[in-house]
Order: sequence, then structure tokens, then C-alpha cells
Amino acid sequence: MNYPNERLLVGVDWLRDALRDEGTLVLDVRAGRDFALYEAGHIAGALPFSLSHALGLVDGTPACLLEHAMTRQLAALGVRPEQTVVLYDDAYSTALTQCFWAFERIGQREVRILDGGFQVWQAAHAPTRQGLPETSPAPYHAPARDERLATWNWTAAHLTQAQLLDARTPQEWCSGHIPGAVSCNWTTFAVERGDALAPAPSAIIEARLAQLGVSPEHETATYCRSGARASWLYFVLRLMGWEHVRLYDGSMNDWLLREQEVRYGPDQEVNSNAKR
Repeated sequence: MNYPNERLLVGVDWLRDALRDEGTLVLDVRAGRDFALYEAGHIAGALPFSLSHALGLVDGTPACLLEHAMTRQLAALGVRPEQTVVLYDDAYSTALTQCFWAFERIGQREVRILDGGFQVWQAAHAPTRQGLPETSPAPYHAPARDERLATWNWTAAHLTQAQLLDARTPQEWCSGHIPGAVSCNWTTFAVERGDALAPAPSAIIEARLAQLGVSPEHETATYCRSGARASWLYFVLRLMGWEHVRLYDGSMNDWLLREQEVRYGPDQEVNSNAKR
């Protein structure tokens, strides 16, 4: 679909060839939802990754990335920071895009997504396996990328400089949003593909972003209620080649916990950040 940063997506043929290289590792994120799905059949050589085991309370806010828990899991699997990690779910999902963000946040060198997921792999009659393959545990050490994370204090300090994109529904945005945030419903950047959603074509995304008055030159942070839907928007922006983009981990749950200012209903500041 000619995304500016299309290398973040890989196809079946690319992955088949890459699996011959020890520098590429495939992780099945379905295991975090239902390990039986992984055991019943997965891409040959893929290891199970559980996002749910990498999320928890951070300073009182639920469902935030526990970096130490994630790196322990990766160490147990033998993932190395210098490897290219390819993630997949049954198809696209916010769990998949949240994993993508988490790997970029902790400092994995290259993170990519299998376009279409396990459904596409099976349809191509590509090799699958059952059961758990052997792993080679090794310490996981990588410098975290702070430029991928927005915290409440970073957000509060950048209300008048950054573009804040609210990935929730317009109704949720009207019921309370961070001052100056742009209502940017994540589903408007998705299209139906079979029985699931997939990122919209590049032209649709570009037109939608232009309509909202936002641009890649500005520091940008995406948020929703907790961070899952915001990760879809984060991934779409990364596909479009945006570099200065962060995800507010904990999102509105965290913002409200910190008793920060909230705006209600349509206001005149919605597009003000993008016009600076």
C-alpha cells in the first residue's frame, strides 16, 4: 500500500526467507491471549510472547508497560536486542500494535509486523509447528528509548508544544479530554479486511491527517483510555514515516489519577497544537 515506512510490514515470502537467518526472530502474540492457540499451531520457529505478562501497575496506574517484566520474559526466550523481531497475531489487533510499541520503547533494534498475521501464513500453506520449541535464555540488555514514551509530566509540560492525538471515539473525547487534544478516532485509520481491521491505505491516512491539521514535524503523543487503541494510531504514524511520535502509557486513566486539567465537549483549542 506504499506506506512511507513500509519496511515495518513483512509478507509471507519475506518471512520465509528471513527465518533462515538467526538475526530474525518471530514472536506469536496470540500466546498472551490464549496459549492454547500457540500450542495448537504456530509459525515454524516462532516463540510465544505474552503482552499481558508485561503489563501491570506503574505508580498506581493499571495496564502500563512493566519494562523489567518484559525484559525478563525476553531473556527467558533468548531474544537479543540486535535481532529483527517479527510479531504476529491471528490478524491485526490493538494487542499486536501495543506489542510493537512496547518493543520500540524497550530498545529492540528492529521491530516488524507480519502483514495479515497467522491467517495469511496458513492461507499460503507456509510451514507451521505445534508445541514449544527449545529456547536459549540469555540476558536482555538494551537502552530504553525515552523518545517513544509520553508520561503524564511530559504531557503536562508539552500541552502547548506537542500534538496530542486522542484515539478514542468522539463521544469519549467530548466526555473529557486532555486540553488541546485532537479527536482522532483510531478506527478512521483502519479498514475491514476479512473479519478483522487492518491499517487503512496510505492515501486515506494521509488525507485524514491533513484534515485534522497535524503534521510529522511536531512532537506527537497518542493516547486513549489505557494505551491499547493509542498504539494503533502510534503504529499507523510510524508506517507513515513519523519519527517524533510517542505513546502516553496509561493514557486517560493516568491523567485522571494525577488530577490534571480536563476539557469537556468541543472547544476552540482542538487543532491549536497543529497550527503552532
